Amino acid sequence: MNYPFSLTSMYLMTNRDIQYKTKIVDVMNTEHYTEQSPYELLNQMLLILGTNIDCRKNQLKTYHDIHKFHPIVIDGMSREAYFPVKYYSRRNYDYINAKYFFGAKPYKDGTIITFNNDASLIVEAPYRFVLKQYEQTLRLIEYEYKVFEHRAIYQVNLNDPTKL
Repeated sequence: MNYPFSLTSMYLMTNRDIQYKTKIVDVMNTEHYTEQSPYELLNQMLLILGTNIDCRKNQLKTYHDIHKFHPIVIDGMSREAYFPVKYYSRRNYDYINAKYFFGAKPYKDGTIITFNNDASLIVEAPYRFVLKQYEQTLRLIEYEYKVFEHRAIYQVNLNDPTKL
């Protein structure tokens, strides 16, 4: 079953199940499973919008000096963006939708992430790391929103990045 995640997805979690690679939880706390990895799902969403994750990563490296743990901004106007959370014991990232992120607090060796619908998720990532990722994602969303709002000014200055 290929469940294409939607804009109501709160997070994408790497699943250790052999049959399904990703668990998707939406705002209704409904769980969906798919054979695609979180990376593939996000890339699929970006392809619909005419770009891909590699282009977004290059943009983050060039213009924002972000070289690791790249947040993925789907749409700056709707403030749709996913930030990665790295578990100690896993190779893959899980992605949290910043739009539904409400807060975080330390918990034992990890963090409890709460969402705006009172759902919560315990992750093995450090509390400071989760907050840093969220703040970085907010800065990127704000930047994309600003570029969209003032696109005439940015369009004129695209040939000379020093004027941005």
